[in-house]
Amino acid sequence: MSDSAGKRPAVNKGQPKLRPIRIHHAQPLALSAPGVDTVMIADPADNTVKVEYLEDDSKVFRITIPTWVLAPPGRYDTLVVRHVQSGTPVLENEFNRDDADKFPLAIEFNRAQLDAWSDGVNSFDYQVMYYNGMEDASGPLDVRFDRKPPYEKAYPAAFPVIANITDANMATVKLSLPDYPDRADGDKVFWFWLNEVPAEGEDVDPDGFADVGKLPQDIPVPADVIRARGDGGIYALYVLMDKAGNVSRISAAREVGVAVGPLPGNLKDPVVNAAADGVIDQQDVFDGIVVQVLAFDNAKPTDQVRVIWGSDESEWREVGSLNAFPMDFRMTPKVVWDSYGGSSKGEVAVTVAYEVRRGTVPQGGRGIEVMVNLERIGPVGPGPDPDPEWPDPVNPRLPLPAVYGKVSDTENELLPVDEFENARLMLVIDKSLQEKDELTFYWDDAHLDSLDYPLASDDIGEEVEFEVPWAAIAARGNDIVPVHYKVRRPGNPNVVGSDTVDVDVTAIDIHPEKPEFLGGNTGAPVGWLTCGALYDEDNPDPLDPAIRVRVPDLAQYGLKAGDTVTLKWTAVQGFVGETVIPGVALEEAIELTATNINGFVWRVQPYEDHILPIYDFAPPDHDGRGRVHYEFTLAGRSYVSDIEEQVVSMHGPSGSCPLKP
Repeated sequence: MSDSAGKRPAVNKGQPKLRPIRIHHAQPLALSAPGVDTVMIADPADNTVKVEYLEDDSKVFRITIPTWVLAPPGRYDTLVVRHVQSGTPVLENEFNRDDADKFPLAIEFNRAQLDAWSDGVNSFDYQVMYYNGMEDASGPLDVRFDRKPPYEKAYPAAFPVIANITDANMATVKLSLPDYPDRADGDKVFWFWLNEVPAEGEDVDPDGFADVGKLPQDIPVPADVIRARGDGGIYALYVLMDKAGNVSRISAAREVGVAVGPLPGNLKDPVVNAAADGVIDQQDVFDGIVVQVLAFDNAKPTDQVRVIWGSDESEWREVGSLNAFPMDFRMTPKVVWDSYGGSSKGEVAVTVAYEVRRGTVPQGGRGIEVMVNLERIGPVGPGPDPDPEWPDPVNPRLPLPAVYGKVSDTENELLPVDEFENARLMLVIDKSLQEKDELTFYWDDAHLDSLDYPLASDDIGEEVEFEVPWAAIAARGNDIVPVHYKVRRPGNPNVVGSDTVDVDVTAIDIHPEKPEFLGGNTGAPVGWLTCGALYDEDNPDPLDPAIRVRVPDLAQYGLKAGDTVTLKWTAVQGFVGETVIPGVALEEAIELTATNINGFVWRVQPYEDHILPIYDFAPPDHDGRGRVHYEFTLAGRSYVSDIEEQVVSMHGPSGSCPLKP
C-alpha cells in the first residue's frame, strides 16, 4: 500500500505543469436523480410541493441524494449538489465508504434559500467527482413551487345574490361559485354560512367544501345548516385553496335574508296616543311622542321592528324574550319637527308607520296618518330651527312682566304698606304677537282670570298695564311668588308662556284668630267661667281644676313641628276697669309637634296660683275678667293673636268654688 493511502492527493510545487487532458469514458455511469419524500408532494403528476413546506417555519423541505459506489477508506469522492435554475451549489462535500450510513443523504433548505427561488419548476441535480479522477452527473429532480393563492392578494368575488330564504324554499338553497381567472385543476372551495363576518385572520370552521369543477358551480346548502344558524342577516363567504395548499383571502360577504319558522302576521295599525284628540301640538311633543306597535302573530324574540315617522326611520329593535307588547318607540322632538317643516303653517298630515323583519327578510308593516300643528307663537331665535329650548312651551324671548305695589311702587316687591291693595302688572307686548292673541296671567299657578286680555292692534310693541286683585295675592300668601303669562292664538293649539319673574311678597300680615275658653256657661249668663268650668267631665285630667283654653290650628299660618307658640293669661278685677290682679299672670311656651300643631287645649293652673286670687282680690267683689292670647314668630316677624276675654266668677253664695278631693 502506498504511504499516501488515506490522504488526499497533494501537488508539489516543483512538479512541472501538465496540460489539462479531457478524459472520455467509453460509457459514463448513470447516477440516479435526487429524490423527494412524497409526504411533501401535493401532486405527484408534476411534483407540486405542498406550500406548507415552503412557508411554514415548523416544516422543512428536503431532497435526498441516493448512494453510489463510494470511495474506499482513505480515498474520497466529491459530491456537488446544485439548484439548476440559479446555478447555485447547495452542497459540496467529500464522502467515502465510511459514510455509507449517511445515505440516502438528506439535504434541508432554509427559508432564505426557498424564498430566493421563484415559483414554477425548480430542479436539483448533483455531480460526483470520484477519487480516481472520473466524474458522473445525475439527472434532475424537478419539483414545482407554487406560493400564490387563487386571486393572489385580492379578495375573491362574493357569491351572486341569493333570494330570501324561508321554510318554503329552504330545501333548495344553492350557492353559485363565480368564475375566477386563475382557476386550476385541484382547486377546492370551502364555504361558510355565518351570523357575522369574521375578522381578518380569525379561525373559522367551514360549513362545507367541494372540488372546483366547471364554473360557475352550484353548491347546495343543507337545510340543517340553515336552521342551525337561524334567522339572518346570514353571511355566505368562501375561500379557495389550490392543490399546493395556498388559501385565498376570504371572499367578499354575500348577505342572505333568512326567516325560519311561521312568519309574522295579523299586523295592526300603530297607535299614537298624542294624536287621540285629533292633532299633535307643541305641548304633546314636549310631553313626549310615543308610537306603539301592538302584538302580532308568530312573533319571535329575535324579530325586529322599526318605526318610520315621516321619512325618518328608527333603529331596528328586537321584540325581546318577554314579547313585551305594545312596543314603545319614542320620537325625538327633532324628528317630529323635521317632518312638520319649519316654514309650515297650520295642520300638516304626517305618515306614521312601522315595519317588521325576521332576520333581514321584510315581513310587512302598517301605517296611519296623523295631523301635526307646530306653528309657533312669539319671537324666534336667529339660529337654526328649531330654537334650542323647543319644544319647551316656555319662550325665554318673550318680555317679562313687572309687578308693583300700589303704595310702595317697588318693582317685583309687595311690602307691608301694600296690604289689602291691588297690585299693578306692567308688560311690554312683543312685536311678534298679533292682534287677537289672548294673554292669560298666572300668580304662581293660579290663573288671574280677571286679567285675560285679547290684544288690540295698537297694543303691539307697547307697554300695557294690568291690575292684580288683592284676593289673589292674599290667597297665595307671603312668599317668593313666580309670575308669568301665556299667549294663545285663535285657531292654533299651541300655547306659549313667558319665563317667570319672582315677586317678593311680604304685604300680607298674619292675623291669628283668638283662642277660645272651654266650659263656659251654656245658660245665662252665657259664656261666663264659673265653678263648672274647672273640670272636664268628659275628659278628666290630673291638672284640673283649671281654666281650659282651645288654641286653633296653627299650621294654617305656616308654623310647623319644632316651632314654638307662647300662651299668656292675665286677669283684671270686676266687670269693668283695668285693675290688674297681681300674681295671676301665666306665660308658657309650647313646642309644636305633629300631635298638637293642628290645635290643642291649654290649661291655666295651678288653681290656687292663677284662678283663686281673682276671688280673693277685692272682697266682697269676687268677680273678675280673664284674658288669654298667644304669640309666635314666623320668618323673623312676631305675630300676636287677638285677646279672648271672659268673666271669671269662681264662687257660690257661700264662698269660693268647692274643689274635688
